[in-house]
Amino acid sequence: MYSKNANKYFLERARNSHFKKVILALLFAGICLNNNNVFANECNGVSLDVDYRDCFCITFRANHNGHCSCTVIWDFGDGNTLVDNGCNITKSHCYASPGTYTVTVYVDCSGGDCATSVTVYIPPPNLSSLFTSDTVCEGFCTQFTDQSTGDFTQWTWDFGDGNASTQQNPCHLYANPGTYSAILTVTDTNLCDDYDTVQTVHVNANPIADAGTYAEMCGGGSVIIGGSPTVTGGIPPWTYLWTPSSDLNCFDCANPTATPTSSDF
Repeated sequence: MYSKNANKYFLERARNSHFKKVILALLFAGICLNNNNVFANECNGVSLDVDYRDCFCITFRANHNGHCSCTVIWDFGDGNTLVDNGCNITKSHCYASPGTYTVTVYVDCSGGDCATSVTVYIPPPNLSSLFTSDTVCEGFCTQFTDQSTGDFTQWTWDFGDGNASTQQNPCHLYANPGTYSAILTVTDTNLCDDYDTVQTVHVNANPIADAGTYAEMCGGGSVIIGGSPTVTGGIPPWTYLWTPSSDLNCFDCANPTATPTSSDF
């Protein structure tokens, strides 16, 4: 006979007992007290250990002094129950929804029964993983900035080039220019994980400047300087800065005209 009310269960069992003396079992903080007969196969104490191993999945361990012949009844508080023998005292259960649940374990032995309960909290999925990254040129580290929301204790970065980091805001130096897919995984205090959608990180190749070939001319003359093209590589459009610029018709164009006033320019 089974009832979710532990005290009622014990009284019903005592009334139906084949023993001549009535066994009254009282549940107090997980301790069962028998006021008359004591049996070799009784259970007179049980406790529950809780391990928040995963976000929605919890591992429970029922500690009792009964034997393998005892029956252990698990009530996980969400409508799911499980019946096993006294040797299998560790169970894992995954909850479908966040909330507060009362988990009860009953140890049913031929000479005495025990029960205890514990309350567990399944947090709502209120965490969100998000980050930003800089676009840089090769040779410079890419700054990653965590913008996740939630109470986090762990950050795991996958930079997409075989390297990783556990810093919250790492700066990573890519060995080569290119496009990389980076992923941030955040873990909160309840060991819940949230994986960010893959973000694309760009590392641009450095441009190569060409100022043109050495040129000679007569005094008072002019010459167009710069290569053809003046810049290769990198990501256009390019910007230019010529120095010194006093004898140039423009200092920020690709191919300025130089009119030197000295013999060596």
